[in-house]
This record gives sequence, C-alpha cells and structure tokens, in this order.
Amino acid sequence: MITRNIGLKLQDFYIFLASNTRGSETKLLLRQPKSTLRRSFFTYRAGTDYAKLSKLISFQATTKNSK
Repeated sequence: MITRNIGLKLQDFYIFLASNTRGSETKLLLRQPKSTLRRSFFTYRAGTDYAKLSKLISFQATTKNSK
C-alpha cells in the first residue's frame, strides 16, 4: 500500500536471514532507525516486539504475508 506511493521496498524496513543457530530457520533482522521519528514507525515497534517473543511460540513468517 505505502510502497506503491513512495517507492519503498519491504527490504527497506526488515529482512529475514537464514540462521544456523537454534530456534527458527529464519531470523528477523531489524535495521536500526537513524532518527527518532523512524523509531516510532509501526514496522520497527512490531519487529522489536516480535524479537522479544519466547522461542516456545513458533511463527511461519514470510514476506508474502506482508504484501
């Protein structure tokens, strides 16, 4: 929705990396915001909460769900 208006890609907000450690096979990598305004964006706030979740809860996260 927003990406069509201003040309941003999903990778500008967050990316999923393959992981070889315990836990899920993909890890969410959040880019640190460069301004205090971007720190209040939904994707950063939701991403940090997602990273804090217990490893007992399993989510199958793909970028297809975000489009």
